[in-house]
Amino acid sequence: MKKPVIIISFIVFLLVSFLYVFASNKGFRACDLELDKVCFDKELEQYQIEENAVLTIEVNSIEYGEAIKQLWNQVHPNQNSINYVLIDETNTADLMFGTANELALKYDSLMIMEENIQNRRSDISQELNINGLKFLPLIGEGFAFITNKTELERLVGSWEDSNNNNLHDSFESIESIVNAQANWETDSRALVISLSEPFTLYPYITSSGWRLFEELDSYSPGFEKESFLDSLKFIELLSSVNWNKSEGNLAETYTWDYPDALYNDDFIFSQVSTWMFYDEMDSVHESEWVISSFPKAYETSEESLHSLLTSVSGYALNMNTLYPSAAHELLRLIYSIEGLQVKINTDRDILISDRETLDQLVFNSEKHKQFSYAFLEAQSEPLIAMEEFPSELATQVFYEIDFENTIQKLWNKEISIQEAQIEIALKSDEWIMRHSKMFEGKLKNE
Repeated sequence: MKKPVIIISFIVFLLVSFLYVFASNKGFRACDLELDKVCFDKELEQYQIEENAVLTIEVNSIEYGEAIKQLWNQVHPNQNSINYVLIDETNTADLMFGTANELALKYDSLMIMEENIQNRRSDISQELNINGLKFLPLIGEGFAFITNKTELERLVGSWEDSNNNNLHDSFESIESIVNAQANWETDSRALVISLSEPFTLYPYITSSGWRLFEELDSYSPGFEKESFLDSLKFIELLSSVNWNKSEGNLAETYTWDYPDALYNDDFIFSQVSTWMFYDEMDSVHESEWVISSFPKAYETSEESLHSLLTSVSGYALNMNTLYPSAAHELLRLIYSIEGLQVKINTDRDILISDRETLDQLVFNSEKHKQFSYAFLEAQSEPLIAMEEFPSELATQVFYEIDFENTIQKLWNKEISIQEAQIEIALKSDEWIMRHSKMFEGKLKNE
């Protein structure tokens, strides 16, 4: 009889232990701010606020600070009002605002957010959130695709966009533009391309699904991959068309010309950045322009080309805040539909969010709305530091190896796609070696 008694006693011991641990972890008790620090009320769908909590939030404009303060007072009229400071005016704010790069340098001082905080764009600056959610993207800067709707309609007939992606149904791919442009009689450039700047070249080298630092390994940008070779084939396809109608179609004639294309209104398809005066220039021209994500490379491609965001900014929580639950509540408000609407209403920043959220917002600028939807297909720069030199970003390899010079030689048919890949990979390897301790004091400082 002793054996069954021992087994039953052991089971009872395990059950009591489980119940103790379960109860200790809020299983059978209400969340306690003293014990748990952060408490989410599922019925109210908001966070509890510590008694006498006073929060300070960094903002990038006084108008936005006032609007967020007003929203807080509306939702929590019986709580202390919040304070706001412009960015860089303090390093003790409870909610810190900055670029992903800036907040990466403060990574150890960022709090891991409670599980009920939702990150609607987990694909953006994901490196900051690998070990727990620490950063929420809010706004972005970068390039998108732009179509001269008026000129295109003159050439091919009325605008058709059955899937509402701001691309003409007949030109969902660059390949379709390549095939159609030969029959167009127009003084406008069919597709404006620059071969002198890496950011605007980036979408075209994603044509086969290639991504810079896809493995998040600072020693492996990925230039040796088959997918990168396929992307170089796409560059070769682009070079088969004399897009700028120059003599010889030489690469050196494809200089930085995107602002001039807007200013002169002499394009059908081009690129536009968030900092170009696209609204103002569009208003002085009779043509109507439409901003979108990039088309696919080929008709058979499954994904669109991906632009690379030049900057991503958002919020993080200061791990030294005295009021972590209240700070979560303010963060929740900022990223609520009401909070995002406040952001749209108070400044010209381009909002980053998911499609479901964007569909619920009212934009005061059609072009800003188009940019936000275009950024649904954009990528952020990989936030990977060189393993042996953490202060240096590995992504600098893309900007410092004269990448565009190799692309220009490929365009001019001076080298093959295989030779272009080898040249870029070797340049990349040399750059990485220069940023390793093996070469510290030698190649690195030459």
